[in-house]
Amino acid sequence: MYQYNVQPEASSAGIYRFRFFHVGEWLDILIDDILPVQLCAKAVTGEYWMPLLEKAYAKYLGSYKHLEGGDPCWALYNLTGAMVLEVKSLEFEKFETLKSESKFRKSNKIKF
Repeated sequence: MYQYNVQPEASSAGIYRFRFFHVGEWLDILIDDILPVQLCAKAVTGEYWMPLLEKAYAKYLGSYKHLEGGDPCWALYNLTGAMVLEVKSLEFEKFETLKSESKFRKSNKIKF
Protein backbone atom coordinates (compact mmCIF):
# COMPACT_ATOMS: atom_id res chain seq x y z
CA MET A 1 0.00 0.00 0.00
CA TYR A 2 1.33 3.41 -0.93
CA GLN A 3 1.89 5.73 2.01
CA TYR A 4 -0.91 8.27 2.04
CA ASN A 5 0.93 10.96 4.02
CA VAL A 6 3.69 11.37 1.42
CA GLN A 7 1.39 11.90 -1.57
CA PRO A 8 1.65 15.49 -2.89
CA GLU A 9 -2.15 15.93 -2.96
CA ALA A 10 -2.49 14.99 0.71
CA SER A 11 0.43 17.04 1.98
CA SER A 12 -0.60 20.16 0.04
CA ALA A 13 -4.15 19.88 1.39
CA GLY A 14 -2.92 19.33 4.95
CA ILE A 15 -4.58 15.92 5.31
CA TYR A 16 -2.93 13.16 7.31
CA ARG A 17 -3.88 9.53 7.81
CA PHE A 18 -3.09 7.53 10.92
CA ARG A 19 -3.86 3.88 11.51
CA PHE A 20 -4.84 2.45 14.88
CA PHE A 21 -5.53 -1.16 15.74
CA HIS A 22 -9.09 -1.68 16.94
CA VAL A 23 -10.98 -4.94 17.59
CA GLY A 24 -8.73 -7.07 15.42
CA GLU A 25 -8.38 -4.75 12.43
CA TRP A 26 -6.69 -1.51 11.40
CA LEU A 27 -8.83 1.62 11.51
CA ASP A 28 -7.87 4.65 9.40
CA ILE A 29 -8.24 8.08 11.01
CA LEU A 30 -8.04 11.15 8.76
CA ILE A 31 -7.22 14.54 10.27
CA ASP A 32 -6.31 17.99 9.00
CA ASP A 33 -3.26 19.96 10.06
CA ILE A 34 -5.14 22.57 12.12
CA LEU A 35 -4.05 22.03 15.71
CA PRO A 36 -5.90 23.30 18.80
CA VAL A 37 -3.53 25.63 20.62
CA GLN A 38 -4.76 24.95 24.15
CA LEU A 39 -5.12 21.18 24.01
CA CYS A 40 -2.31 19.64 22.02
CA ALA A 41 1.37 18.98 22.56
CA LYS A 42 3.74 21.70 21.42
CA ALA A 43 5.84 21.11 18.32
CA VAL A 44 9.55 21.21 19.03
CA THR A 45 12.02 22.37 16.36
CA GLY A 46 9.48 22.17 13.56
CA GLU A 47 8.55 18.52 14.17
CA TYR A 48 4.78 18.29 13.97
CA TRP A 49 4.35 14.52 14.00
CA MET A 50 3.66 14.35 17.75
CA PRO A 51 0.86 16.95 17.87
CA LEU A 52 -0.64 15.36 14.74
CA LEU A 53 -0.46 11.88 16.28
CA GLU A 54 -2.02 13.25 19.48
CA LYS A 55 -4.86 14.82 17.50
CA ALA A 56 -5.49 11.58 15.59
CA TYR A 57 -5.48 9.52 18.80
CA ALA A 58 -7.87 12.00 20.45
CA LYS A 59 -10.19 11.61 17.46
CA TYR A 60 -9.90 7.83 17.73
CA LEU A 61 -10.78 7.95 21.45
CA GLY A 62 -13.55 10.52 21.01
CA SER A 63 -12.04 13.67 22.52
CA TYR A 64 -8.92 15.21 24.04
CA LYS A 65 -10.41 14.55 27.50
CA HIS A 66 -9.97 10.82 26.97
CA LEU A 67 -6.20 11.26 26.51
CA GLU A 68 -5.73 12.06 30.19
CA GLY A 69 -4.67 9.10 32.27
CA GLY A 70 -5.18 5.68 30.79
CA ASP A 71 -2.90 2.72 30.46
CA PRO A 72 0.23 2.93 28.27
CA CYS A 73 -0.27 -0.74 27.35
CA TRP A 74 -3.54 0.11 25.55
CA ALA A 75 -1.89 2.98 23.69
CA LEU A 76 0.95 0.71 22.53
CA TYR A 77 -1.59 -1.92 21.48
CA ASN A 78 -3.53 0.65 19.45
CA LEU A 79 -0.37 1.95 17.78
CA THR A 80 1.29 -1.37 16.96
CA GLY A 81 -1.44 -3.99 16.88
CA ALA A 82 0.90 -6.29 18.79
CA MET A 83 0.32 -7.99 22.09
CA VAL A 84 1.67 -5.86 24.94
CA LEU A 85 2.86 -7.38 28.17
CA GLU A 86 3.46 -5.38 31.32
CA VAL A 87 6.07 -6.85 33.63
CA LYS A 88 6.30 -5.66 37.18
CA SER A 89 9.37 -6.47 39.18
CA LEU A 90 9.25 -7.01 42.89
CA GLU A 91 13.04 -7.03 42.90
CA PHE A 92 13.06 -3.23 42.54
CA GLU A 93 11.09 -2.86 45.78
CA LYS A 94 13.48 -5.24 47.53
CA PHE A 95 16.44 -3.26 46.20
CA GLU A 96 15.00 0.03 47.49
CA THR A 97 14.38 -1.54 50.91
CA LEU A 98 17.92 -2.91 51.11
CA LYS A 99 19.34 0.42 50.01
CA SER A 100 17.44 2.32 52.71
CA GLU A 101 18.47 -0.24 55.36
CA SER A 102 22.08 0.10 54.23
CA LYS A 103 21.93 3.88 54.71
CA PHE A 104 20.40 3.35 58.16
CA ARG A 105 23.18 0.93 59.17
CA LYS A 106 25.90 3.31 58.00
CA SER A 107 24.39 6.31 59.75
CA ASN A 108 23.94 4.44 63.04
CA LYS A 109 27.17 2.43 62.76
CA ILE A 110 25.38 -0.86 63.20
CA LYS A 111 27.38 -3.87 62.08
CA PHE A 112 26.02 -7.25 61.23
